Amino acid sequence: DEPTVKQSIFYFGSVRERKGINIACAIFNNVIEQFPNASFHVLGNNNNDHWNKVAVKILSEKALQSTIYYGAVPNSKIFEDLNKAHVVLFPSYGENFSIALLEVMSIGKIAITSKIPSFEEIIEHNANGFIAETEQDYLRIISNLFDNEIDVKTISNNAKKTIQNKFSSNKIIEENISYYRSLLKT
Repeated sequence: DEPTVKQSIFYFGSVRERKGINIACAIFNNVIEQFPNASFHVLGNNNNDHWNKVAVKILSEKALQSTIYYGAVPNSKIFEDLNKAHVVLFPSYGENFSIALLEVMSIGKIAITSKIPSFEEIIEHNANGFIAETEQDYLRIISNLFDNEIDVKTISNNAKKTIQNKFSSNKIIEENISYYRSLLKT
C-alpha cells in the first residue's frame, strides 16, 4: 500500500534494546543525512524509561527533530498509525513469534527485520519483506525503497498473501484439526 507519510520509518514494539530500538535510532541517524525529509515514528511501551534514558541520546539533533514518539498506542489506533508507514523496522535481537510483524504485513506494509529464526520463518527476503544483517543492510534497503528502486506493490501484495495463506485463523484451525486427527490415528 502507498505510504501516507513518504520516507517514514516506523518502529513498532516495546522500546527496549532487545527489541532493537537502539539500532533503529542509529539507522535513522544515517537515513536523515541521505533523506532530509525522512521521519521516524516510534510506537510502543517505554520499558524502564529506555526512550528517554537511552534511545533519545542515540539520535542526532537532526534525527531527533524528525522523530515522533507515540508511546503505547491503543489497539484500536495501531492500524490507523501503521497505515501511514513507508517502512516498518523490526531490528530485534530475539523474538519467539512476532504478532506485530504479522499485523504490519497483513496491511501490506514493507517490513525490514533482523536476521533471526522467528522472522526468517515469515519473511522471504526480497519477496514479501526484507531481512537485514547489518546497519548497512538496513540503510541500503531503505535507500532503495525511498528512491523507488524496489517494486513496493509486489512486495506489499506478497506480504498480504503470506498472512492470508499461512496465518489466517481458518488455515491455523485446519492445521490444528489435521494435527489432532493424526494423533488420534496413532
